[in-house]
Amino acid sequence: MSYDIKLSDTGLQITTDKRTYFKGETVNITVRNGSYHAVKFPNSILGLIIENVNTGQKAGLTGIQMISELKPLESRSIKWDQKDTEVKQVKPGIYQAKISSISNNTSKERQISAANTTFAIRSDR
Repeated sequence: MSYDIKLSDTGLQITTDKRTYFKGETVNITVRNGSYHAVKFPNSILGLIIENVNTGQKAGLTGIQMISELKPLESRSIKWDQKDTEVKQVKPGIYQAKISSISNNTSKERQISAANTTFAIRSDR
């Protein structure tokens, strides 16, 4: 079976509950499937990647390796404790949270959905 690949800039959405967080504060991330097609992800954290846009420092998020699905118009929340891959507090800076998924729709096209958002972590209150 062959599929045409189409990039989709609508449907998949990712947001944070705030634009700026203080060091150590929980970052609440919401992923929403705003389309009328289910989307699949490679793990329980929806393939979420968080990294510092200047240094490339990555978050230490881990998820269960299983196919996760967001049904049409469904949302899921993920909490991040600001720890990196070595379980240390990340440095202050600008961070990007991004996700991408491939979904099949009824016309046998494979749509690649991607979304990202940026937020800041500050060291002082």
